[in-house]
Amino acid sequence: MRALPLPATSTQADFTTVLLNPDGSQVAAVAVPTTASRIPSSEANTNPTSAKATAGSLFHVNGYNSSATITYLKFYDKATAPTVGTDTPVLTLALPALAVFSYDLQGFVFATGIAYGLTTAAADNGTAAPAAAAVLGLNVVMA
Repeated sequence: MRALPLPATSTQADFTTVLLNPDGSQVAAVAVPTTASRIPSSEANTNPTSAKATAGSLFHVNGYNSSATITYLKFYDKATAPTVGTDTPVLTLALPALAVFSYDLQGFVFATGIAYGLTTAAADNGTAAPAAAAVLGLNVVMA
């Protein structure tokens, strides 16, 4: 397979890579990450965030958990900031205590929007907030 280059007039919304068979027939069109949502330093709350108000794909998450407690990054398929503890997450990532974290999500699809929040409780209805500056340099890369 080979990748078809983007046309010179592409805009950010057009960033896809088209995979081709050796004979030139199309195999698939793959979205390429084009934007990021970030939290430089978490606040002493659940940090409810609407990262993307339309359908999208989640590719990569990284940062540092400076807390001695595991923190949970919960993702929601919605166009607005979540109500952590009431809305049901579609994906929960455990951020190990006192460690750098990096997750490759390979284009996890959200039909409505991409939203997230942080808790120290693993349960879907958990609302325990992390301390201020518990999560540092959180980057959520998506398309």
